[in-house]
Amino acid sequence: MLPSVSLGGFNIVDPYELGRRLEVPIVIANPKKPNLKAVRAALQHHFHDWKDRVRVFDVMGSPNALRVGDEGTLYFYSVGMQARTARKALLSVILFGRKPEPLRIARILARALSHTLSVNATRRMCHKR
Repeated sequence: MLPSVSLGGFNIVDPYELGRRLEVPIVIANPKKPNLKAVRAALQHHFHDWKDRVRVFDVMGSPNALRVGDEGTLYFYSVGMQARTARKALLSVILFGRKPEPLRIARILARALSHTLSVNATRRMCHKR
């Protein structure tokens, strides 16, 4: 499960290639609907290989929408599994809000680790002076 095709800015993950290599289905789920026109414009502006990066978004097409109770809509793509199966899987791991628990916990861990790594790097730099 991924929160987006684009991670950490514009590090593009090809979910078809990832699924093929890992031999597992891939589900991309995000409460925000992707603005593909804005993504295309940003990629074209910032990267010489923008066509390769945009290709992944073009292949993905429009996301599926999943209504999550009174919380709103979750947008998702499924690769290697039917959308109906992905819907069931997503609903089984959404406990709070619209974000699936694996993605919510991964974000919490990433933030904590990035803060810890940043603090440790700053400490090392201060000790070298």
